[in-house]
Amino acid sequence: MASRLTLKGFFTRGAKPTAGQFASWIDSFWHKDEDTIPVEKIAGLSTVLAEKASVSDVDNEASTRSAVDNDLQNQIGELLANGAGQPGPQGPAGPGIPAGGSDGQVLSKSGSTDFSTQWTDPATGVVKASTEELNAGTNDTKFATPAGLASSAYLDQSGSKNYVVAGGTDTYTGAVAPAISNYVTGSTFNVRFTNANTGHATLNLNSLGALPIKKNVSTALAANDITAGACISLMYDGALDAFQIIGTFPQTIPPVSSGEKIVTVQSDGVHTDYALIDQIPPAGALTSANWSSGSATANGTPGQFTYDSNYRYDCIGVNTWKRSPFLGGAILDEYLAGIDDTTGDKTSAELNTTYSVAVIGQKVWGTNNLYIKKTATVWQKIPATIA
Repeated sequence: MASRLTLKGFFTRGAKPTAGQFASWIDSFWHKDEDTIPVEKIAGLSTVLAEKASVSDVDNEASTRSAVDNDLQNQIGELLANGAGQPGPQGPAGPGIPAGGSDGQVLSKSGSTDFSTQWTDPATGVVKASTEELNAGTNDTKFATPAGLASSAYLDQSGSKNYVVAGGTDTYTGAVAPAISNYVTGSTFNVRFTNANTGHATLNLNSLGALPIKKNVSTALAANDITAGACISLMYDGALDAFQIIGTFPQTIPPVSSGEKIVTVQSDGVHTDYALIDQIPPAGALTSANWSSGSATANGTPGQFTYDSNYRYDCIGVNTWKRSPFLGGAILDEYLAGIDDTTGDKTSAELNTTYSVAVIGQKVWGTNNLYIKKTATVWQKIPATIA
């Protein structure tokens, strides 16, 4: 076979390979259908084959394993034929469980060292409760396993230990079943109240004592905070020694039977005990009120308004009112006809006579003063300085 370098020389640029050179090129390859490649011509193959077990080695290993297997089978057969083998030596004694004990006793620690245990009677009244007993909730002296609690519909669904119907009015009473023996801080109760309250209210559960019901942490209830048939969640607060209504209370605005009403929010929170008032009250008290100061005092709540034939009245503060002319669509001049006051300043009485139909706010120029009607009967004068 020609070398690769020799073969490349046959086919250089401008060369004309001969038939012999083409034959040498073809004969430099192994042909799978015509040639057998010698083992030594494959790099590393001889080394790999040398490391392999020979046929005789494999046969010898198989023969050895077969002999061992036969020997093991013979030993097993002898053991089965002769019965169990001889017992071995006895090991050291373990801690074990103390002997004795009687039915119903439990194992408990008898000392601080490991494995110090003894049989003792369980504490009086402590008996495991079944799931059925948990669901029924009839015996609080029994204890429940975690598994029993997890599967207890009594705790998860029935709510029998925190639901109560409270009867009475203001001094409500009810009974939780099974009965509770004391009020515990954090205990919650879902209470259905039979009747509405008329003022401060208390709740007495299982005759443990009447405690006040508070809203918004520590505020006493007012009339109709509890409506008939209402279901309210309460929590016992040991710090207040009272029942707190859980969450913001109340969530609703009291109903209005007729007419437009207004309500206000008081400083300590939302209430339903407002005295609902008319948005437009009668105007009689305002018509006859004293307006000499520019405002009047009469019963009222901010937001109320009313009117008569001459004025509209608006409540701008508690029991404080302002009024404005009720013009009925007429357009009034801000400045009325001027007046001669060169012989002396005009008095309110003189101005009221001259301008009998003037309304508050209208103005009159004089030579020496500007007159402004301040109230129904009083005029204010401002010296007129020439610029």
